[in-house]
Amino acid sequence: MLIVLGMKRYGRIDDVPNQVHVATMFFHILFIPLIPAQSQIVIDGGQYADKGIALAKLRWGSVLMAWLRLFLVLGTLGALFVGGLFYDNAYYMRVETGLDLGPIGGAGLFAAVAAVLVALMIASYRFTRATPQRAAALRASAGLA
Repeated sequence: MLIVLGMKRYGRIDDVPNQVHVATMFFHILFIPLIPAQSQIVIDGGQYADKGIALAKLRWGSVLMAWLRLFLVLGTLGALFVGGLFYDNAYYMRVETGLDLGPIGGAGLFAAVAAVLVALMIASYRFTRATPQRAAALRASAGLA
């Protein structure tokens, strides 16, 4: 079995599209962010693409966003798995849970939950854009002003 571990950036916040964003370096196992190490301003394009400029303090918003997105991905996979169980084993699921949704109803319910979780994942990137003042400060810190 192959085990992948190392350091990787997660928790993209304060995004200024195609310029800079803030992310946190995490120790990860199998690409699951576990231990936050350092928050950085990351340059997105140009000559210094993907260069990280260390911040003095850990940005807890970035850390929490990384973990939130992890739970959204795991929740989506879990909902799809349980929906598949309902579809394949509708009779046994009715006996075990008391819900008589039938194979399509049970699978549809958990597919809807998975769709909501995917929508929340997409929204998490939409709502982490930097304000104009924060964007100017990030560009100045990265030397892009």
